[in-house]
Amino acid sequence: MPDTTTSSAIAHPLAQSRDPATKQACLIALLCRRRGATMAEMTAATGWQPHSVRSALSRRFRKTLGLAVVSKVVRRRGRVYRIARDIR
Repeated sequence: MPDTTTSSAIAHPLAQSRDPATKQACLIALLCRRRGATMAEMTAATGWQPHSVRSALSRRFRKTLGLAVVSKVVRRRGRVYRIARDIR
């Protein structure tokens, strides 16, 4: 499981209010990190298949929780997903 206790983690109210043992909380913690998370990191942390992680990102986080999940291709890491800090 990736280390989510680094100083690059962003304090997000949803990440703190959820049970830290849940897979959803694990994904939120990964996405709140400044460096974000790759699909490989998220699947390894949750044990889910990539299509299940993508479904959680689009359905649960974006639509139900209202979080802005953004992605960007990063050199040497591939596509990296994160929760946007400022939405305007």
